[in-house]
Amino acid sequence: MKLRAFTVVWGGYVDFFERGCLASCLWPLNLQTLRHDADVWDIFTAAADVPRIEAVTAALRIPVQCHIVPTDRDPALVFKACLIEEMRRCVHHNQALLMAVPDSIFGDGTLETLLMLGQPKDVCIAVPHVRVEAEAFLETFDGAIPLDNPALVAASFAALHKTWVEADADRRSTNSFCSGVSWRALGRGLYSVSHRLPTAFLVKPLPSDIEFFVAQKYGGAYDHVWPSKLVKEQRHRVVGSSDAAFVAELTLAAENHPPERLVVPGEPDYFNWEHEHNVVNRNTVSIFRARDAS
Repeated sequence: MKLRAFTVVWGGYVDFFERGCLASCLWPLNLQTLRHDADVWDIFTAAADVPRIEAVTAALRIPVQCHIVPTDRDPALVFKACLIEEMRRCVHHNQALLMAVPDSIFGDGTLETLLMLGQPKDVCIAVPHVRVEAEAFLETFDGAIPLDNPALVAASFAALHKTWVEADADRRSTNSFCSGVSWRALGRGLYSVSHRLPTAFLVKPLPSDIEFFVAQKYGGAYDHVWPSKLVKEQRHRVVGSSDAAFVAELTLAAENHPPERLVVPGEPDYFNWEHEHNVVNRNTVSIFRARDAS
């Protein structure tokens, strides 16, 4: 399957891109997948960031195209415009889109899984991703050392962001009603995860998807609204095992603090959004496995 990798990044997030997303894409299995399947990596960025991005991506040895964007506008609307442009390219060239979010770290081997699962016609592959506290995670993270999925799971749960700490189903109060995430430690390095908003990291866009985003005025439609269209069209696939695919998302400690409230008795995964994909995803329990140190 041929694909276009897609990144929107500028300013301070270029550091996350270099140390997180790009570092993980340079790990052996992920890099092998990119070199075999990626026609190009499109990076939408500020003019001032182009020299650094061109320098750090040279090791990929795949075509990288930088596209200049207006960084003085609402970032969500800039992302939307870039996404529409990229989807049009994918439809025109019959390519899949790899959502290479700058603050995402892909376990080594995850990219190959995404492409293999994306073989059926027009499907999109979503992965329940975990938020890690960027400052704590990057203190011990050496991007030059490849981490397979179980190793990345272990590293992630050792540096969980407050958003995920407070989504633990065994707490009396959680943020799950607002965050859409609920998880529980099962022991033996296993975690069960209910994730109402897994991100589609591998996308096979259709013209109707482009029309959908053109019509959207809400900047967060990619995760919060669009997946319901995919569910209705039976194009939405959610990876249920971290052994197959795992993604960690770097998040600053001071950011993304949804409110807590008492757990609804018997419903630790209660969520107050009712889009179709939120309801469907409640029926999926993903299993994350960390490498057992014992």
